[in-house]
Amino acid sequence: MICFTDCVPNDTPVPKNLYLVNLHSSTIWILNDYNSNLERTQNFQNIEYDFFLTYMRYDQERERIFKILEKKNLLSKSLYSCPAHKERKAKYVEGRNPSMIRYDHKRLQAFLVDYMHKCLCSIILENVPSGNYFSLISEKSLIAFKSKMPCAWIMTKEKKDLLESYGFKNSIPWDNHFDFVKHLSLLKNGNQRIWWEQQREIVEYNYKILNSLRPKLIEDVLDRLSKI
Repeated sequence: MICFTDCVPNDTPVPKNLYLVNLHSSTIWILNDYNSNLERTQNFQNIEYDFFLTYMRYDQERERIFKILEKKNLLSKSLYSCPAHKERKAKYVEGRNPSMIRYDHKRLQAFLVDYMHKCLCSIILENVPSGNYFSLISEKSLIAFKSKMPCAWIMTKEKKDLLESYGFKNSIPWDNHFDFVKHLSLLKNGNQRIWWEQQREIVEYNYKILNSLRPKLIEDVLDRLSKI
Protein backbone atom coordinates (compact mmCIF):
# COMPACT_ATOMS: atom_id res chain seq x y z
CA MET A 1 0.00 0.00 0.00
CA ILE A 2 1.33 3.45 -0.95
CA CYS A 3 0.51 6.51 1.11
CA PHE A 4 1.14 9.93 -0.44
CA THR A 5 1.58 12.63 2.19
CA ASP A 6 2.71 16.21 2.41
CA CYS A 7 4.15 16.38 5.89
CA VAL A 8 5.00 12.94 7.27
CA PRO A 9 8.74 12.21 6.88
CA ASN A 10 9.60 9.22 4.73
CA ASP A 11 11.51 7.58 7.57
CA THR A 12 8.48 7.60 9.91
CA PRO A 13 7.89 4.09 11.33
CA VAL A 14 4.87 2.52 9.56
CA PRO A 15 3.48 -1.02 9.08
CA LYS A 16 5.51 -3.21 6.72
CA ASN A 17 2.81 -3.17 4.06
CA LEU A 18 2.78 0.67 3.91
CA TYR A 19 5.15 2.80 1.81
CA LEU A 20 5.31 6.54 2.48
CA VAL A 21 5.95 9.14 -0.22
CA ASN A 22 6.32 12.71 1.09
CA LEU A 23 5.44 14.96 -1.86
CA HIS A 24 6.65 18.18 -0.16
CA SER A 25 3.88 19.87 -2.16
CA SER A 26 3.17 22.72 0.30
CA THR A 27 6.82 23.73 0.52
CA ILE A 28 7.33 23.42 -3.26
CA TRP A 29 4.17 25.49 -3.81
CA ILE A 30 5.49 28.31 -1.60
CA LEU A 31 8.94 28.13 -3.24
CA ASN A 32 7.32 28.39 -6.68
CA ASP A 33 5.59 31.59 -5.55
CA TYR A 34 8.88 33.09 -4.34
CA ASN A 35 10.87 32.04 -7.39
CA SER A 36 10.26 35.20 -9.44
CA ASN A 37 10.46 37.71 -6.57
CA LEU A 38 13.35 40.13 -6.87
CA GLU A 39 16.24 39.87 -4.47
CA ARG A 40 16.04 42.52 -1.72
CA THR A 41 18.99 43.48 0.46
CA GLN A 42 18.70 44.86 3.98
CA ASN A 43 20.70 47.97 4.96
CA PHE A 44 21.61 48.61 8.58
CA GLN A 45 20.94 52.34 8.17
CA ASN A 46 17.24 51.56 7.63
CA ILE A 47 16.82 49.51 10.81
CA GLU A 48 14.48 51.15 13.33
CA TYR A 49 13.29 48.19 15.41
CA ASP A 50 14.74 45.23 17.29
CA PHE A 51 12.61 42.29 16.18
CA PHE A 52 10.02 41.26 13.60
CA LEU A 53 7.45 38.69 14.75
CA THR A 54 4.29 37.38 13.10
CA TYR A 55 1.85 35.51 15.32
CA MET A 56 -1.62 35.58 13.75
CA ARG A 57 -3.35 32.36 14.79
CA TYR A 58 -3.92 31.70 18.51
CA ASP A 59 -2.12 28.69 19.87
CA GLN A 60 -1.53 27.86 23.53
CA GLU A 61 2.19 27.22 23.13
CA ARG A 62 2.77 30.26 20.92
CA GLU A 63 0.84 32.40 23.38
CA ARG A 64 3.01 31.17 26.24
CA ILE A 65 6.19 32.16 24.41
CA PHE A 66 4.66 35.45 23.28
CA LYS A 67 3.75 36.30 26.88
CA ILE A 68 7.34 35.63 27.99
CA LEU A 69 8.69 37.95 25.29
CA GLU A 70 6.22 40.63 26.37
CA LYS A 71 6.99 40.21 30.07
CA LYS A 72 10.73 40.52 29.41
CA ASN A 73 10.04 43.74 27.47
CA LEU A 74 11.66 42.26 24.35
CA LEU A 75 8.90 43.51 22.04
CA SER A 76 8.84 47.11 23.30
CA LYS A 77 10.66 48.30 20.17
CA SER A 78 9.56 45.72 17.63
CA LEU A 79 7.15 45.19 14.75
CA TYR A 80 4.85 42.29 15.56
CA SER A 81 1.39 40.88 15.14
CA CYS A 82 -0.70 38.92 17.62
CA PRO A 83 -4.25 37.52 17.68
CA ALA A 84 -7.10 38.79 19.81
CA HIS A 85 -7.10 36.96 23.14
CA LYS A 86 -9.30 37.68 26.18
CA GLU A 87 -9.14 41.48 26.65
CA ARG A 88 -6.35 41.92 24.11
CA LYS A 89 -7.26 43.18 20.65
CA ALA A 90 -5.58 41.78 17.56
CA LYS A 91 -2.49 43.68 16.46
CA TYR A 92 -1.11 43.74 12.92
CA VAL A 93 2.43 44.60 11.87
CA GLU A 94 1.26 47.08 9.26
CA GLY A 95 -1.87 48.27 11.06
CA ARG A 96 -4.40 46.25 9.07
CA ASN A 97 -5.28 42.63 8.50
CA PRO A 98 -3.25 41.11 5.63
CA SER A 99 -5.27 37.87 5.66
CA MET A 100 -6.43 38.48 2.09
CA ILE A 101 -2.90 37.68 0.85
CA ARG A 102 -1.86 35.17 3.52
CA TYR A 103 -1.75 32.29 1.04
CA ASP A 104 -0.55 34.36 -1.92
CA HIS A 105 3.05 33.90 -0.86
CA LYS A 106 4.60 35.93 -3.64
CA ARG A 107 2.53 38.99 -2.73
CA LEU A 108 2.92 38.35 1.00
CA GLN A 109 6.73 38.30 0.84
CA ALA A 110 6.79 41.42 -1.36
CA PHE A 111 4.31 43.08 1.03
CA LEU A 112 6.19 42.30 4.26
CA VAL A 113 9.81 42.70 3.18
CA ASP A 114 9.91 46.48 3.76
CA TYR A 115 8.60 46.01 7.31
CA MET A 116 11.04 43.16 7.94
CA HIS A 117 14.02 45.17 6.73
CA LYS A 118 13.26 47.84 9.33
CA CYS A 119 14.00 45.23 12.02
CA LEU A 120 17.30 43.79 13.22
CA CYS A 121 16.17 40.17 13.39
CA SER A 122 13.13 38.05 12.50
CA ILE A 123 11.77 35.81 15.26
CA ILE A 124 10.33 32.67 13.69
CA LEU A 125 7.69 31.46 16.15
CA GLU A 126 6.61 27.95 15.20
CA ASN A 127 6.57 26.30 18.58
CA VAL A 128 3.34 24.31 18.23
CA PRO A 129 2.66 20.74 19.45
CA SER A 130 1.58 19.67 15.94
CA GLY A 131 5.13 20.36 14.82
CA ASN A 132 5.93 16.79 15.85
CA TYR A 133 3.64 15.53 13.11
CA PHE A 134 3.72 18.25 10.46
CA SER A 135 7.35 18.44 9.43
CA LEU A 136 7.20 21.08 6.75
CA ILE A 137 8.78 24.50 6.41
CA SER A 138 6.21 27.26 6.75
CA GLU A 139 6.15 30.67 5.09
CA LYS A 140 7.50 32.22 8.33
CA SER A 141 10.90 30.66 7.75
CA LEU A 142 10.89 30.90 3.96
CA ILE A 143 9.92 34.59 3.88
CA ALA A 144 12.76 35.44 6.25
CA PHE A 145 15.31 33.47 4.21
CA LYS A 146 14.05 34.99 0.94
CA SER A 147 14.21 38.49 2.43
CA LYS A 148 17.81 37.95 3.59
CA MET A 149 16.95 38.48 7.25
CA PRO A 150 18.86 37.23 10.29
CA CYS A 151 16.55 34.69 11.95
CA ALA A 152 15.97 33.53 15.51
CA TRP A 153 14.14 30.19 15.51
CA ILE A 154 11.81 29.18 18.30
CA MET A 155 10.13 25.92 17.33
CA THR A 156 9.89 22.23 18.15
CA LYS A 157 12.96 20.03 17.85
CA GLU A 158 11.39 18.35 14.81
CA LYS A 159 11.04 21.66 12.95
CA LYS A 160 14.55 22.72 13.94
CA ASP A 161 16.00 19.37 12.81
CA LEU A 162 14.16 19.68 9.48
CA LEU A 163 15.58 23.15 8.74
CA GLU A 164 19.07 22.01 9.70
CA SER A 165 18.76 18.87 7.54
CA TYR A 166 18.31 21.15 4.51
CA GLY A 167 21.35 23.18 5.57
CA PHE A 168 19.73 26.31 7.03
CA LYS A 169 21.50 28.05 9.90
CA ASN A 170 20.03 29.77 12.95
CA SER A 171 21.36 33.24 13.84
CA ILE A 172 20.67 32.67 17.56
CA PRO A 173 21.42 29.05 18.57
CA TRP A 174 19.81 27.96 21.84
CA ASP A 175 19.26 24.89 24.01
CA ASN A 176 15.97 25.84 25.67
CA HIS A 177 13.39 28.64 25.74
CA PHE A 178 15.05 30.41 28.65
CA ASP A 179 18.38 30.37 26.82
CA PHE A 180 16.59 31.81 23.77
CA VAL A 181 15.13 34.71 25.77
CA LYS A 182 18.54 35.42 27.31
CA HIS A 183 20.15 35.68 23.86
CA LEU A 184 17.42 38.01 22.61
CA SER A 185 17.86 40.24 25.66
CA LEU A 186 21.62 40.45 25.08
CA LEU A 187 21.00 41.32 21.43
CA LYS A 188 18.43 43.99 22.27
CA ASN A 189 20.83 45.72 24.63
CA GLY A 190 24.15 44.99 22.91
CA ASN A 191 26.10 46.32 19.93
CA GLN A 192 23.56 45.61 17.25
CA ARG A 193 25.63 46.81 14.30
CA ILE A 194 28.48 44.41 15.00
CA TRP A 195 26.01 41.54 15.41
CA TRP A 196 24.20 42.48 12.19
CA GLU A 197 27.46 42.58 10.23
CA GLN A 198 28.43 39.18 11.64
CA GLN A 199 25.15 37.75 10.27
CA ARG A 200 25.82 38.68 6.63
CA GLU A 201 27.52 35.37 5.88
CA ILE A 202 24.69 33.32 7.42
CA VAL A 203 22.03 35.41 5.65
CA GLU A 204 23.66 34.88 2.24
CA TYR A 205 24.17 31.19 2.99
CA ASN A 206 20.50 30.67 3.91
CA TYR A 207 19.45 32.52 0.76
CA LYS A 208 21.62 30.20 -1.34
CA ILE A 209 20.17 27.10 0.37
CA LEU A 210 16.64 28.41 -0.22
CA ASN A 211 17.23 28.85 -3.95
CA SER A 212 18.52 25.26 -4.24
CA LEU A 213 15.78 23.70 -2.12
CA ARG A 214 13.02 23.28 -4.73
CA PRO A 215 15.01 21.03 -7.11
CA LYS A 216 16.34 19.12 -4.10
CA LEU A 217 12.80 18.34 -2.88
CA ILE A 218 11.62 17.37 -6.36
CA GLU A 219 14.62 15.02 -6.68
CA ASP A 220 13.73 13.48 -3.31
CA VAL A 221 10.16 12.79 -4.48
CA LEU A 222 11.31 11.25 -7.77
CA ASP A 223 13.85 9.08 -5.97
CA ARG A 224 11.19 7.86 -3.56
CA LEU A 225 8.78 7.06 -6.41
CA SER A 226 11.48 5.16 -8.33
CA LYS A 227 11.77 2.69 -5.45
CA ILE A 228 8.11 1.68 -5.46
